Amino acid sequence: MIDQWDDQFRRVHDLITRKLDEAATPEEEAELRTLLRDDAELRALYVEHIQDTADLRWSYAHTTIPIEDDAPAVASLLRAESDLIDAEPPIGKRARTRRWQTLWAVATAMLLGVGVYLFTSNPKQPPSAGSVATVTRTIDAIWKDGAEHDELSRLHVGQDVSLESGQIELIFDTGVEVVVIGPAKFNVSSADSIYSSRGTISARVGANGIGFTVDTPTARVIDLGTEFGVAIDDDGETEVAVFSGIVDLALGSSPAVDANRRRLNQGEAIRVGTNGNVDRVMAIASDRFPVSAAVRSAGGPETPIIGNVTDNIRAGDSNKFYQIVRTGLHDDSHAFVDRNHQWNGVTSEGFPLDLEGAEYVMPFNDDKFHEDLEVSIDVTQPANLYIFYSDSMTPPKWLQENFIDTGVEVGLDEAKSVYHKDFKLAAGPGKSVDMTFSVWKREVRKPQVIHLGAVSKHRATLGYNMYGIALTPLEPAVKASDIQ
Repeated sequence: MIDQWDDQFRRVHDLITRKLDEAATPEEEAELRTLLRDDAELRALYVEHIQDTADLRWSYAHTTIPIEDDAPAVASLLRAESDLIDAEPPIGKRARTRRWQTLWAVATAMLLGVGVYLFTSNPKQPPSAGSVATVTRTIDAIWKDGAEHDELSRLHVGQDVSLESGQIELIFDTGVEVVVIGPAKFNVSSADSIYSSRGTISARVGANGIGFTVDTPTARVIDLGTEFGVAIDDDGETEVAVFSGIVDLALGSSPAVDANRRRLNQGEAIRVGTNGNVDRVMAIASDRFPVSAAVRSAGGPETPIIGNVTDNIRAGDSNKFYQIVRTGLHDDSHAFVDRNHQWNGVTSEGFPLDLEGAEYVMPFNDDKFHEDLEVSIDVTQPANLYIFYSDSMTPPKWLQENFIDTGVEVGLDEAKSVYHKDFKLAAGPGKSVDMTFSVWKREVRKPQVIHLGAVSKHRATLGYNMYGIALTPLEPAVKASDIQ
């Protein structure tokens, strides 16, 4: 018998086939959107299918297949597909996945045999002139000038997209994931580049998409395998932040500027002005750049506690930024912008309850080398300010004089690095804790800027890390008159 999951596959496969044949009715397209929106596995497999068809376009764009002569082979493929769908399904998710992969292979072969003309209607036209990306999700999207782009629709080279407000998510056939928040306007320049004159954009690029480029009126951002954000204001001023990996940045947006590239590494951000001047971006909140709804965490506080984070490092010496994480501290939270280390509860009981969900700062771990460092935290409301300070170092004077050691500890799970090649991350509290940090606390009773100092010289035989920063709302004191 065929279970409900296989029924869904049969229906999605039929709808995709009709869509590719341009025979789907509006009702069928709406049904396909609903099915894929409600099931992440179906959606992921659909995107794989779209990418497979794009690969076929590149491989067979100048090839003519004698469909009439291959009629028996096509009929055989159809019979094979029918036999696979009607067969008794194997037990277990892995076996089901294998069936899916086999069915997709059959479907792709059918597409090659009977649908290649969808991709080769003009054999003289280069393949890069076709559709190169899929709209995978829209969230509260309001389009400018009525030019809507439905979910699962394709975008082609040269196409303009204008978003008045809301969010749109794309996946290019190279696997590059792009998320855009309006107001935004961009043009699909090629299979691996876009030009944007306005908007806030995030991109996640894998190995197959290296070289993906975002051009703006004042800058060109060339990816080298990374996750990064780009924000362009109405005047064309461009802000670029690198969350992982590396990008190359050139001033201006023409190919001629490539000789003047500068490299930005993980944890660095700069702003390019309309006059070509470059400034460091000191802090970026986690809600500054969009993320896919599929990986988005729960929303942050209604009223942010941290207004800004600055330091006394000159812009010419550093392009490092502090990341303000609104969505809350928890086990396996990233600790630093330039390392993949994670905060964890020291035991299997997890993070101390007072710290769970705290708004926190990801500093730059290499700032531990600045002996004269001063970090300033703009606290916007009464709050508890916590400092996580490594037990391998002597607490500095500024910490002992202004904070109280709570006696609570948190752990740091350190990722593999050039210094610790055998280290690896583990999921969950109390696992792979490589270093413990004492939690120091200070009550900030009114909005103000709090100044923190540098770390002390470490003990040479032990680890060495920058401190952590977290804040929670300060509960108002209960008056005796309020107690009944």
